[in-house]
Amino acid sequence: MTMNDRPHFVANGDIRPCRFVKHDTSIAAAAVLEADADERPIGISMEGTEQFPATGNSANAASAGKELDVHIIGDMCLLELGTGGATVDGLLKSDADGKGVAATADAEWVGAIALETGIAGEKIRVLPVLFQRAS
Repeated sequence: MTMNDRPHFVANGDIRPCRFVKHDTSIAAAAVLEADADERPIGISMEGTEQFPATGNSANAASAGKELDVHIIGDMCLLELGTGGATVDGLLKSDADGKGVAATADAEWVGAIALETGIAGEKIRVLPVLFQRAS
């Protein structure tokens, strides 16, 4: 899948690069929001920003009302890690900021499998997936 083949959604709020995103169920359109802690993600936001980095420009992948490319199941991409980081083959879920953290409890929504080891704040390669963790 190439960048142009990725599904396009409309951001219904500010979405930062390399974060888990979820459907915005408050509206009927194909809109997404940054995922919160333990929410069911549909994918991971694109790596780039909506504007070239410069003083005063947005560092968001998309702002409210703007189109956003989303990496979906099977589309290897980057994910920013939250507290605790990740190890290779670790199961990752969303934290309160849409960052990837370890999924360790039953029934948690797993949104990605780590393909690299990394620490909080790093962006690592992951494989987006979607399932509920079971023991």
